[in-house]
Amino acid sequence: MMNVPSRKRALLPLAGLAGVAVVIAGCTDGGTGGAGGENGGGPGVEFGAPIDAWQAAFDEAFAEIDDVELVWNTSNSATDPTGMGVQAIADKVEEYSNGHVSVEVSFVDSVAPITETFQALQDGRLDVSNVGTFLRPEEFPIMGVFGHEVATTRGPSVIADSLSSIAAFQETYWDTPEVIAEFRDKGLAVFNPQSVAAQNVLFCTQPWTSLAELEGKQIRVASQIQARQVQALGGVPVTVTVTDLYESLQRGIVDCLVYGPVGLQQFPGIGELAPYLMNPQSATFGINTNSYLANGERWATWPLVLQQLLFDVHAEDEVASQAGRPAAYQFVLELVEGEGGGFLGFDQDVEDALKAVNDEAVAAWSDFPLLDGDDFRERLFANLEKWEGLVEEAGYSDAPFSDTEAWLAPGFDIAAFAELYYENVTIPNRPS
Repeated sequence: MMNVPSRKRALLPLAGLAGVAVVIAGCTDGGTGGAGGENGGGPGVEFGAPIDAWQAAFDEAFAEIDDVELVWNTSNSATDPTGMGVQAIADKVEEYSNGHVSVEVSFVDSVAPITETFQALQDGRLDVSNVGTFLRPEEFPIMGVFGHEVATTRGPSVIADSLSSIAAFQETYWDTPEVIAEFRDKGLAVFNPQSVAAQNVLFCTQPWTSLAELEGKQIRVASQIQARQVQALGGVPVTVTVTDLYESLQRGIVDCLVYGPVGLQQFPGIGELAPYLMNPQSATFGINTNSYLANGERWATWPLVLQQLLFDVHAEDEVASQAGRPAAYQFVLELVEGEGGGFLGFDQDVEDALKAVNDEAVAAWSDFPLLDGDDFRERLFANLEKWEGLVEEAGYSDAPFSDTEAWLAPGFDIAAFAELYYENVTIPNRPS
């Protein structure tokens, strides 16, 4: 088994990037707090301000109130890339708050499993957490559907479509009052309506690229839309926990997995058993996503500057997660090629079948009872078109996984996208 290199996220400094637009929050005696509702007042800090401005604002805001201790949850371990990224964010919050905020990171859902983290937020066991809304559609009837079906609308390219979709999805969610209200009505404040994971591909033990070859194959899925997609390809959807993925492949319980390539950083053994990664060229598999939320009652008591810092570092992390994708995919490519596999495309019959089931899911939004699905779809597609243009103008590669030479080209720089994302998505929705 290969050793997995440490890939701690290189977080972008809150001091900002040259040219990133900023707005000045100013001071308030108790404002709207963005999507989270009210705040405890005090000074605000402009987006991209230097650390000394943050620390001075925290000193002022906490002059007559007690310091804050946060319990911050992540589903990842302390040693995998995402878990290390969460710890880095927590360290930054402590530093920028000048010690007025301390953060205890709860790794691997140690306070509550991912299916119950929203309840742990509600009852105060957690202050900040990722929440897998798609796992609890009975509690989140809007995001329980849109939280994984929206991802089927993104394009298949490794870089450009990943960047454009993350921005378009976020912009659409923030502009959909029903989505934000679904969280707030449960006493939850919102940092990030939907964090978009890396796109999923089909890991298989053999290079099965046609419908005939996929017929009857046992394929692990993790959501309803993935199950429908696998059935459309002639496969048999099965459920296997993440911790049992390796053994299920080893024992022949499953033949393939719908899974994200970045997952091989955590479980490189999967690449040894299923080294053939098939990536659609014209459609996408469903992606399981998290929302990042806070205890709404506590959020309303926090000074504005704390709300802004937490909001900003989550936006920063969203961008930073994209920055590390090419290096992560290169690691995955080298791993599976070492096992005789690689990144492959599908035959056209698979592409057509996958696109058909995706189109059917999106068309069904018209009948969704809790929001205007037609309006949501129209706004989403408009935002996707807008961001596809912005990302193309910024020069990012639109090559699919199978065209590795194109997207592995040197010179990938997240700065241009970061500027666009902060200006169009982060700043307009920031607590004020």
